[in-house]
Amino acid sequence: RTTLQRMWCAGEIVTGLENSIPVILVATESFQEIDSEFVDRLSDVWTPEQVSRLDDSGVRLDDIRWAYSKLATMEKLRFVRRAPVAEHRAAIRCILDIVRPGKGSAGKTRSVAALKPPLPPVVLCGTIEDGEVVMALRILQQMVPRIIEAETGLMWEVAVAHTAQDILDACEVLVVLLSNELLSDFELACAIARQLDGSAEVVTLLPESGFAFPAPDFVASVFAGDVVFLRKNEKTPFSDLLVSNEQLGNGFFKLFSILALPFSPKASASKIRIEVREVSRRIKKLLQSDVKPGEALPRLNGVVPRPPTGPIVRLPTAWPT
Repeated sequence: RTTLQRMWCAGEIVTGLENSIPVILVATESFQEIDSEFVDRLSDVWTPEQVSRLDDSGVRLDDIRWAYSKLATMEKLRFVRRAPVAEHRAAIRCILDIVRPGKGSAGKTRSVAALKPPLPPVVLCGTIEDGEVVMALRILQQMVPRIIEAETGLMWEVAVAHTAQDILDACEVLVVLLSNELLSDFELACAIARQLDGSAEVVTLLPESGFAFPAPDFVASVFAGDVVFLRKNEKTPFSDLLVSNEQLGNGFFKLFSILALPFSPKASASKIRIEVREVSRRIKKLLQSDVKPGEALPRLNGVVPRPPTGPIVRLPTAWPT
């Protein structure tokens, strides 16, 4: 976030570009895009003493503006700090292949765009503010693909490189780890609702810490728009999607109508393996099913509620960095 605001980093970037030294722009989640407003405000970033020191080194503000404007046109290599180690290694290999063509593992130079992760058919999600939920999803991400022979991805990681609509279109099975924070997480609830309203089937998991299922009239309250969510100032990849009360209610209805499988991330290794096998079996069955995902809405007492479409809700424009 602050790299481009450091005076000596600015000087090194100018020196590199002026001397035609290859530059690779590696951007983490907190990176703020370089725009004309940022470039124009550079004179307010440093004190007069710092500007004078840069000038003594042969670097002027106009040089920095030129260099940053050039950076803004470069292709960025995304480096997600919370991504799996395998993705970190892939990013490093990509950098090496760019700076040392022909010496990489494949013997060919790869572009930054080649590192863009594929859209997985299985997406794992849960409240990322809960450490136990994150740990559980990481375990599933490592173990499930070996059994189902298909890629899996964490929702907040996949969203770094792909648009919300791409994720919705590609997701076949949505795995949701239930937690008590889920009912107050507006962004996650709306993301789940949109995916279940589309083409995704769902597998729900019940952690050993338990989950307080809402009262029977909770879904009816969602349909009526009477549920107040604790909105958070976080960034969501689904900020441009519209979610109606009907979609939100149907999402919760489907989520809580399915028998949740137990998952104990803090249990013994043997118990975790047994539970992961059962979770994987259900995921694989849904992936191989002849019924189109999302075709049949789970029924409660044989009735599927079809209330009129409620008011439209626009999601907040923030996602955790």
